[in-house]
Amino acid sequence: SEEVIEHTLALFLELASG
Repeated sequence: SEEVIEHTLALFLELASG
């Protein structure tokens, strides 16, 4: 669902941001 996508995207952004 969109919730999973949004959560994954946020997590990836945090990881990439450092």
